Amino acid sequence: MDINDSELLKLEKVLNWAKSQQESRRDIDQFTKDIREKINHAGFEAEVKVLETSQPGTYAFDVELTGRLDSRFDPDRQVHEVTSNLLELPGQKEGFIPSRDYLDKLANMELKKNKDGPQDHKDCQH
Repeated sequence: MDINDSELLKLEKVLNWAKSQQESRRDIDQFTKDIREKINHAGFEAEVKVLETSQPGTYAFDVELTGRLDSRFDPDRQVHEVTSNLLELPGQKEGFIPSRDYLDKLANMELKKNKDGPQDHKDCQH
């Protein structure tokens, strides 16, 4: 399933919330319900599985997104979000999506820089 960057940020908040609940005593049924509700609020449906671990009284959870609630993936929105660097990826310039060739050239220049010393990136067209 394709996910827009803004949706990924919403889902990341759910993951951070779930991680913050680690090592606390919780009702398993309520916890799975809370995860499902938070994922629903982010615009998705999910299946939450409770897995037993080798540590008595300790459980792991497997969460799988199973669908969208209201909307479909919008590729135009994704292009806007990627070119705006919504995820604030390091080294990602705003305004363009780097091509595979550009990324390969950049990687080769980094390898050469590490081998030969500092170089500028003016040879790298995008």
